[in-house]
Amino acid sequence: MNGHGNENCIAGDKDKIILESGVNETLLNDKIVYVRSCNVAAGLGVICVRNGTIAFIGYVKKYSLGYTPSSMFHPLKDKVAKLFLEPSNLIPISLIKGNSVKDSYRKSQAALLKNFIFMLSTRATKEQRDAAPSLWRNRKYQVVLGNENVTM
Repeated sequence: MNGHGNENCIAGDKDKIILESGVNETLLNDKIVYVRSCNVAAGLGVICVRNGTIAFIGYVKKYSLGYTPSSMFHPLKDKVAKLFLEPSNLIPISLIKGNSVKDSYRKSQAALLKNFIFMLSTRATKEQRDAAPSLWRNRKYQVVLGNENVTM
């Protein structure tokens, strides 16, 4: 899932709440979930796992997506956004390929580290270097809750 969030909920288009603690978190029971959203793993993720979600991968603090202002509306072509999106997208791709939650998380973490090291290099553009702290923050606050050994 992608969307705006906080410790209690995930919101989608026009900030419509999709999932909320104490309201409908049981929709994720018996599921492996990845949420690219701010703070959701800190509250809602914990509650989901406690109530029956098998595994929840998300962020316990703010998730950031770096971008180049001139490419703001084309993130798939943006050389800064790519450094954020590709490692993040490794989680669902790895899960679909049959990898465990733990292995999918580790692949994402390794890709984030690789991109961070690149962003500190002289090969990176100024925009890429400037976005490095945000990428590191994403890596630091990406967590796995629940059964990390499960596969789809």
